[in-house]
Amino acid sequence: MTIIITAFERSPDGGKGLARDTRVRWALEEVGQPYEVRLVAFRAMKEPAHLALHPFGQIPTYEEGDLALFETGSIVFHIAERHAGLLPKDANARARAITWMFAALNTVEPPILELATARLLEGDKPWSKERLPLVEDRVRNRLDQLSSRLGNADWLDGAFSAGDLMMVSVLLRLKSSGILDEYPNLAAYVARGDVVERRMAKLDAKVDAAIAQDPEQHETSEILQSTPSVGPGVARTLIVDLPELGALSRRQITSLVGLAPYARDSGRKSGMRKIRGGRPGPRTALYLAAMNAARFNPVLKAFYQRLRAAGKPAKVAFVAVARKLLTLLNAMVRDRTTWKAATT
Repeated sequence: MTIIITAFERSPDGGKGLARDTRVRWALEEVGQPYEVRLVAFRAMKEPAHLALHPFGQIPTYEEGDLALFETGSIVFHIAERHAGLLPKDANARARAITWMFAALNTVEPPILELATARLLEGDKPWSKERLPLVEDRVRNRLDQLSSRLGNADWLDGAFSAGDLMMVSVLLRLKSSGILDEYPNLAAYVARGDVVERRMAKLDAKVDAAIAQDPEQHETSEILQSTPSVGPGVARTLIVDLPELGALSRRQITSLVGLAPYARDSGRKSGMRKIRGGRPGPRTALYLAAMNAARFNPVLKAFYQRLRAAGKPAKVAFVAVARKLLTLLNAMVRDRTTWKAATT
């Protein structure tokens, strides 16, 4: 049976992902369940058909066969109970994860919603300036407590759970207020839980698994990561987005990536050489690796320092390091040799 959820036809948040249907979408995607979305206009939300699904005329609703649910906490809990991935198997850990779901909705979210009301709907009231600091203090009080509990942990109670999903979705409402930035561990917690970031992490994990199962690609990954400053992320990007690595000449590979300098001469005027075009993914990965290599890779650090001593701007020197790194990696993959063997 196809799962159908409802969402705003025109979301009040302008597509920022703060509408409550986002929580349900996130839960379904975490557990890998397909679903359809039925968009509902504001006027239709107050009509009998929708009120039969949600008696308070809101979104989202959840339909699966004869089952119809409303309220995000209830819907996410149902999804977590029915499908593996959002609740731990251990009974005690499971109960704690459910407790954090309730804490997010009943303890942390109310003052945050009160702050949104104070800023958006009450800002023109004569008493707004006196009331707003009081509301902000209530929010900070909850964040103080949550920040203290989270500490340096990645998630609230062991692995990511439905409790974290609900808590992150609640805290996302504070991003534009600036208050969340006052708590570095909570800001980092929200960043880890961001839907897009978690999707990318899952995709990266699938790519890593595929690379590990392919003997040749696995060996290529090991060769690339033998280089100081080249980690799993850079290796993954080069394997996926630059399959020509090791099969082209030095000039061809630098041109393909967009790290080859091109002349900008006109008549007797000699312009500054600049890079252009190429594949943005590998180029960005190599540039970031070059910035790291300029500090921690002995060979490339010396190369960078020579360029700077010769008067080259830092950005020009980093591009040159990225280009040199690429040519070395290209030769290593071609010859199936490690960094140590290639540079000694």
